[in-house]
Amino acid sequence: MVGEIPSELSLNVSGRGYSLLREIFSARQHQLVLKVLSLNFSTIPTDSDKAFVLTKTIKEFLQRQMGPEITLNYITPDTLLYNFSSIIRKKVPVEPNINIEFNQQFMLGSQVIVQPDSIIVSGPKVLIDTILKVQTEYKNFNKTDKSFSTELKLIPQAGVYFVRKKVILTVPVEKYTESYIMVPIKVLNIPDSMTMKTFPSAIKINYIVALRNYNKVNARQFRAIVDYKGIYSSINNKLKVLLERQPVFVKSVTYHPKNVDYIIEK
Repeated sequence: MVGEIPSELSLNVSGRGYSLLREIFSARQHQLVLKVLSLNFSTIPTDSDKAFVLTKTIKEFLQRQMGPEITLNYITPDTLLYNFSSIIRKKVPVEPNINIEFNQQFMLGSQVIVQPDSIIVSGPKVLIDTILKVQTEYKNFNKTDKSFSTELKLIPQAGVYFVRKKVILTVPVEKYTESYIMVPIKVLNIPDSMTMKTFPSAIKINYIVALRNYNKVNARQFRAIVDYKGIYSSINNKLKVLLERQPVFVKSVTYHPKNVDYIIEK
């Protein structure tokens, strides 16, 4: 069943003064019980997911609970409309809703890990079809300087069942250092009959890197280029330098200069 179920019905009743007054006061403590799923639903031919109940069909049931001294005249509303949907299951990714602030000289060592990274959700098709992901509760981590794992609750969604309510978040943290390296500039698309020299012939690349990877960095892992064909659109007779490749374990990469002078020799 999908959507809101009416929380109350309005009953028009009659009876003798004292009996009616007594029923009004006792109704505050003793509610009438109506089991919705036991009702005699009628389907709507044009929409198989919808059904209705005429409240006059439950009049006798409610009358028996009220006793012989009170007469139930009619019920408002006269019709109860319900939406039904088939139950389905699907697997959706879990998205951590987190913010991490690091102490100086510390950084994320690799990708944040969520276990499991996806969960099975089930519920009415009309709801499940709209779910593309499940988010965790929001968490903020301050002054982070070491790796850690923690539990995060999943944010529930009304009418949807989660196969689990929590996931494990693992955040790998590493100490880093700043460094630089000189990388020669490679000229592309130069005709065989010509040579091109750039000034300077190399660029200085600044980066930060985890201490464990510091000795792994070398100039061959970078590729800095200029394109000979760029001379036709160059500004101030300078060619633009592009950093075409860099190792995946270095971060915050910058380089200088971005443009270089050149001479062409035949």
